[in-house]
Amino acid sequence: MENGVEALNMAFAMLIFVLAISITISCFGSAAQAMQSIWQTQQLEQAYVTDGSGNYLNYVSFNGGTRIVSADTIVPTVYRAYQESIIIYFYKSNGDIFPIDEKDGEEINYIDLQSNITSTSPAKYLDEILASTRIYSDGLYNELSKYKFTEKLGEYYLDDEEQTSDTAEVNKTKKRVVVYIQN
Repeated sequence: MENGVEALNMAFAMLIFVLAISITISCFGSAAQAMQSIWQTQQLEQAYVTDGSGNYLNYVSFNGGTRIVSADTIVPTVYRAYQESIIIYFYKSNGDIFPIDEKDGEEINYIDLQSNITSTSPAKYLDEILASTRIYSDGLYNELSKYKFTEKLGEYYLDDEEQTSDTAEVNKTKKRVVVYIQN
């Protein structure tokens, strides 16, 4: 009987040992996964585009934030631009601007509905440039449909374009940037 009790004690000890090792391995795996996700979000790439005035706009582009899209993907993004505070830039594959409209006699390659609109509503302005612009008589949608674009996503802070402000990030106005580069 003593041997049976000792065998049960040893089996119980072995079960506790296996359980402890399993929990330890699980914790280390979770910690490694958390560290990897933190490391990936820290790996940011600085990207530069020019705004409507020709000034370089510094924004942060997230790794893995690129994909190949067509006009069917671009148009919903354009319609969300005003509601979600998005500025959209268009470039040709050689780095030149991809003009989408004219403003004050100059070709523009961006959609910033908070500064582009003069007297019309955002929805009416978007309907006008997608249907017919001063540059493309058959409309921007038909012009965009001819190409595929690489979409790059990022963000920048309106109050800190030079990244020199001491203002806390919570108090800055964040604006999302979407850059479409013609393939």
